[in-house]
Amino acid sequence: MSTAATTTGDERESFGAARAIAYGGGNAGSGFLFAFMNTAVPLYLASYSFPNAWIGLFSQERPPTAGIGQILIGALSDRTRARLGRRRPYMLVGIPLAVLALLGLVPHPPIWVGGHSPAALRRVARLGDGWHPVGANPAVPLRAPELEAALDELRRLTEAEGRDPSRLTISYKAPVYDPGQPLDARTGERRPFSGSPGEVESDIVTFARLGVSEIVFDFRGERLEGSLERMERFAPVIRDTARV
Repeated sequence: MSTAATTTGDERESFGAARAIAYGGGNAGSGFLFAFMNTAVPLYLASYSFPNAWIGLFSQERPPTAGIGQILIGALSDRTRARLGRRRPYMLVGIPLAVLALLGLVPHPPIWVGGHSPAALRRVARLGDGWHPVGANPAVPLRAPELEAALDELRRLTEAEGRDPSRLTISYKAPVYDPGQPLDARTGERRPFSGSPGEVESDIVTFARLGVSEIVFDFRGERLEGSLERMERFAPVIRDTARV
């Protein structure tokens, strides 16, 4: 004679609204985490100048690693017998470790060091992600020859610190753009990034060949109209040198 097993109401596990919300909260948290990772990881990897193909690969490594991890942790937890249960010990250890790992990977804005004194160059070599000298100081000019010599010294110092000089971003703050004052009042020479559009374009090409990848132009004037006029006169130079 066969008997059918029955489950009483007391034996059935309750699954009320609170428990449903708790399970849904975990799934929502996982979704927020993936959204954050999809946004933050590419930005973090880009700060290290990785190729785009590598950034795409590393940003999507979670499916294979999660698949392998779930198999291993699942097999271990199935054999775990603890007062907290089978899964909770792994969650209590794994979640803090994941948080600490994420905190250790928090990206920071690139550190650009200004100035071109010997002390400033040493700071760039030791700590900087980029160098941003100001070429508008008449007391300490930084024309192309001086910039080239400073870059040679910076590369030497950076290598002495055990770092790769090619990873540094080289920026340059150009003097105030004033078409009406192309000559240096002290020397009578043409100021860098002044004069005709062709002369400014030639300066941009020269500085780019030295390794400058960012140039900051200054269009300040005593009045807004004057600044806008300078920007309008400079616009053709930007169009002509966009390929540099």
